[in-house]
Amino acid sequence: MQLAFGQEQFPSVWKELKKEATNVEQSGPFYLLSKSEIKALSVTGDAPTVVRKLDHQYYVVKQATASQSSQLKWAVNNQWKVSENINTRRDHVKDTYFVRTSCTSALAGSPKLNIKPASHLSSVYEVEGKLKDVLDQYLNNDCVIYIGKEALQPTTDARVLDLNLTYNKVTTAKANYPQLDGSGVIVSVKENQYDEEDIDLLGKGIPSGIESSNVDSHATDMATIIGGKGNSSVRGTGVAPAVMLTSSDFSDIIPDTDEEYERLNVLLQNHSYGTVVEHFYGTLAEAYDASSYRNPGILHVFSAGNFGRSTNSEGLYQGIPFVANLTGNFKGAKNTLTVGSVDTVGNAYIISSRGPTYDGRVKPELVTYSMFGTSNSAAIVTGISVLVHQAYEETFGDRPSSALVKALLINSATDADAPGVDFNTGFGAVNADRAVRNTLAGQFMTDEVVDGSSRQFALNIPDNAVNLKVTLVWTDSAAMAGDVSALVNDLDLTLSSGTETWLPWVLDSSRKGIRLAPTRKEDHLNNVEQITIDNPMPGSYQVSVSGFDVASSSQPFAIAYQYDTAGDFAWSYPLGGDNVPFDGEVIPYLQWESTFSDGTTASLEYTIDDGQTWHLIEEEVLLERGFFRWSTYPRDLHISRLRMMVDGVVFASEDFTLSSPKSVELGFDCGDSLLFFWNRDALAMSYNIFNLQNTNLTLVDNITDTSLLVKKADLATSFLSVEPVLANNQTSLKSETFNYLLQGGSCYFNSIFPNSFPEENRIALTANISTNYLIETIGIERKNNEEFEEIGTVTPSSLEFQFNDLDPLQGINIYRAVAVLSNGERVVSDETEVFFLTTTPVQVFPNPVERPGVFSVFTRDLDGTSLKLYIYNYSGQLIFDTELLGDRSGISTAGFSEGIYLYRVVGEGVDETGRLVVE
Repeated sequence: MQLAFGQEQFPSVWKELKKEATNVEQSGPFYLLSKSEIKALSVTGDAPTVVRKLDHQYYVVKQATASQSSQLKWAVNNQWKVSENINTRRDHVKDTYFVRTSCTSALAGSPKLNIKPASHLSSVYEVEGKLKDVLDQYLNNDCVIYIGKEALQPTTDARVLDLNLTYNKVTTAKANYPQLDGSGVIVSVKENQYDEEDIDLLGKGIPSGIESSNVDSHATDMATIIGGKGNSSVRGTGVAPAVMLTSSDFSDIIPDTDEEYERLNVLLQNHSYGTVVEHFYGTLAEAYDASSYRNPGILHVFSAGNFGRSTNSEGLYQGIPFVANLTGNFKGAKNTLTVGSVDTVGNAYIISSRGPTYDGRVKPELVTYSMFGTSNSAAIVTGISVLVHQAYEETFGDRPSSALVKALLINSATDADAPGVDFNTGFGAVNADRAVRNTLAGQFMTDEVVDGSSRQFALNIPDNAVNLKVTLVWTDSAAMAGDVSALVNDLDLTLSSGTETWLPWVLDSSRKGIRLAPTRKEDHLNNVEQITIDNPMPGSYQVSVSGFDVASSSQPFAIAYQYDTAGDFAWSYPLGGDNVPFDGEVIPYLQWESTFSDGTTASLEYTIDDGQTWHLIEEEVLLERGFFRWSTYPRDLHISRLRMMVDGVVFASEDFTLSSPKSVELGFDCGDSLLFFWNRDALAMSYNIFNLQNTNLTLVDNITDTSLLVKKADLATSFLSVEPVLANNQTSLKSETFNYLLQGGSCYFNSIFPNSFPEENRIALTANISTNYLIETIGIERKNNEEFEEIGTVTPSSLEFQFNDLDPLQGINIYRAVAVLSNGERVVSDETEVFFLTTTPVQVFPNPVERPGVFSVFTRDLDGTSLKLYIYNYSGQLIFDTELLGDRSGISTAGFSEGIYLYRVVGEGVDETGRLVVE
């Protein structure tokens, strides 16, 4: 009997087939064995090699020794090697395929196929050609154990247009733990090269030797979210401003080599890109799981993708809209961290890709706020992971495993979307403040377990505790590409009080059950398990981790835990020193954490006069929501405070500012000096002046005026910013940092335009100046015989003024303006010219004219009269004629000799002659 199968569930079919077959022809070397049969062979030391997991009970094995032949009865054909996502009906289409072998010898090529090793992946090849030729060449090769098609061309998932670090409590963590800024941690950004000259990323780059030659704005945005210095604005401030960054080219989306991670000392790698929706465990998923397993200190953070609206066309969940649409099979790897997006109130964002994975596991595990895609979300989580790393290293003197970082992030997350774990938002929205707090408090445990054994940990729960949460995470060994489920080493988490035992929350991964709420049961699918108890009784609890099915010698794991105290309230945003709104522009969400019972409401108020007067914002705020959208906040600059009143108990915030970024304008750019000015704020005592020096925005001055006159030589760079200073040295938002070289500045005079009015015998000059600072008068000058003469003065009362020349010259009039400053200096505008004729209908200019050169024939407006120009030499011969088009015609002298000529302009009612000199 020959058996053919792919990635399906086989709970009973194989038992029936085995009953029907008594003798099977040995066609080897691949056979079907159950888990119990493999274990029995392992006891005798004669176990075959497992090459494919079909389900939790049955495996495809490869005969390794002749002595195994008596035990291997159920031979299979080679169809199991072909990945489920390959459409064999399109076997004539040329494409690129992954071929994996179990042998050390290299695969032979073919004239019809292009074959090359798949980067540095061991025993994996990229084969380009028609599927028919690939199958003909390799399907029946006993070394080949997988033929799959995987998307290899990455695309980025979003641009950072809406960075807000308040939702995921990053600003809270920074306020509570200002010493944590990412120092000592190196992050790799895998995509195109970020712009190292961006002012928020100066001095942060570590050359990798594997970076892309393409500098990309998306990569720059991701690097800025992770570790931007904030030199440009508050939106340029990343989660971990002191982190160092390196780059890896994502044109090869296979993981970097172990040697490269070690050489660069990388602890985290951000992956804000995807390919297409893929619903299987491929070579890339296996590669990232294997990389994480070999390098247990490195965490890979992936964006979930922006295909949340799509419907999967393959696998168990095909045809079900809005689920199972992660963009790339590598995002379904079990040892990585995949991140989705939610809106400002914690609902799964429609474009954010969702789980389950192909085998029903929870992905994404976490979410953050982002309304422009999951690229931003992944970068935020990478930055928060940096803070957790730094907190752990500085407290415990060592580096945490990626499993522990995942456990701390997942366990501290705030529930989002549907209650409990779900396939849309995983275990919830990342809470940076709580993750750091739990890390510093040592609320975790690490150990390892072998098959059939367990480890126990005591956990003491005090009176009045609520919301107990315990999360288990382990970095599992990689499955084989094409396996029906990814889990290899299966651990079990339980929590016991002595009289009662709790199991993890598990989702129904069947087609009908994926939208159901989780239930408590054993989890034999995920390598993340979580137990929660809303209202635990005080006392001693036991956390137990058991090795349910551990194939390796032992399996390390990490546990994180936390609980709250009932009746607590704490502001998350704003805290002391914060500004509302976060960036000065977007309508803010006030945020807090509360453990009052569900349904509790409170009164929310604010003051802008140090508590003398309180203004009602909302009379009944539902505390369990944790946020309130404050659309009526005062728009002017204020020092403010909030208070939440719960049953007569007041929870007041610290003082914060209400402000928008200063708008700074360039007054003038005059040679060696610059003038900047801005509007005065009623509460501002002074203003801090910042200049970008080396790689950081540096305080260079403090002034009480609202304008700044500065010598260019005193500036290190052309980047400047202004920050209001209030009472008690409290500051509000800086202005956006500006580059004065890009401001289009002039030296007082922006423009001066003349307009000719012959019928009124005047020329009107309209001038626009950038500022009237220091100006006493402005003189208007006209050129006469190569010299400028003043024809009038103006004392400007605004930034635009007019002057009328009531006696203009016939022909060309050239003007300029001269500003006389209070210090005696004179600032001269650019020259401007206008043609003016009233007494004569024609003028030739310049005259004399150089050769070669161009002279112009100016004519007064003659109501459309057609004119013709004739030029004669002094012998009376006509040497040139042309029709004059318009009131200004240019004539080239390239064909003229030096000398004196006569010109004549003739038309209806016009007959003008004159002399033309060509030099």
